[in-house]
Amino acid sequence: RWHIPEDLDRVIMKAIAEDRENRYTSADAFRADLQRFLNDEPVHARPPRAAYIAWKFVARHRAATTTVVATLCVITIAIVIALAQAVRAHRAETSLDARGYGANLMAAAGAINDDDAVTALAYLDDTPPARRGIEWTCLHATADESAIVFEGFSPYLEDLVATDDGWILARDPAGGVIGWDVAEDHVAWDLPDAATSAIAAGGRWLAAVSPDGLLLWDRSNATSNPTSGAHVIAPPLVAPTGGSSGWRCSCP
Repeated sequence: RWHIPEDLDRVIMKAIAEDRENRYTSADAFRADLQRFLNDEPVHARPPRAAYIAWKFVARHRAATTTVVATLCVITIAIVIALAQAVRAHRAETSLDARGYGANLMAAAGAINDDDAVTALAYLDDTPPARRGIEWTCLHATADESAIVFEGFSPYLEDLVATDDGWILARDPAGGVIGWDVAEDHVAWDLPDAATSAIAAGGRWLAAVSPDGLLLWDRSNATSNPTSGAHVIAPPLVAPTGGSSGWRCSCP
């Protein structure tokens, strides 16, 4: 059985179509379409669809098309291999970085356990900033000996003021004022009902406002001078001598 190519079949059917409107307009048009068939070009007897035109182009340039397709395949394979290698390298680097980070944290924890803050901070500072998480922050805070920790008080202390010789006054918004002797590492002054506090220049005199009035504390001889009956409506300002205090008050 003879196989007639579809393009040739379409050309012949167009040439012998019953309706004159569907035939070739002239013998030259018929001959030109036959020549297109012989040249592997799209014939006018078929609708000019994009896929058909592309297929005919490939048929006319088989060698060049094969070369281009082969080249594209090689490039695609090379890109896939390169990406796979890059992903493996990144995973290996991330894993190594994570192991190094964990080793530094373990070494820092060991140094802290041995009371060696300098070594612990060296290990912690050697970790990449991008890797530092909450565990790093906790260890760093533990190893940092420059910080003073007020244990047993509210974590929201306010109005921190300090003397040159190592006293700190802090107000707890939940109620109370504490005086912390940093050198002796203990609370030397604790007024649970006080609302605010101040330190005079030089640090000798301390002041605190409580429901009973204004309390002046002379640190040189550990004596106090309460001023009862005064309702302070502004934070006290203590003079260097302690002899005069600047505050606004209303008396009954």
